[in-house]
Amino acid sequence: MNHVPIEIIDSRSVSLGLGLIVTAAARAIQEGRSLLEVVEAIQQLIPKMNIIFVVDTLKYLHMGGRIGGASAMLGSALKIKPLLHRHEGEVSPLERVRSKCRASSLLSPT
Repeated sequence: MNHVPIEIIDSRSVSLGLGLIVTAAARAIQEGRSLLEVVEAIQQLIPKMNIIFVVDTLKYLHMGGRIGGASAMLGSALKIKPLLHRHEGEVSPLERVRSKCRASSLLSPT
């Protein structure tokens, strides 16, 4: 039986952020780096990741227990789009905006 060395790494990331980390690891492997060098490269990349996103509806934040029912109802009535970010491995609010257009303008580089 062949044994393949495995390292478990907490990426503290989701979605595209995790994809970027995996891509960096694959690139390091293709360059012929050792397992230790790949792990070090990933661990240096993780704190540099800054993921900011907006959700279109508060429904799933409420269903997941991230916001209360009153906040979800009021936010939906006012068409609030929370701008969220990943901070220390947790998703937390960054800002609240009143439209998807405004949220998009905050996410776009100037």
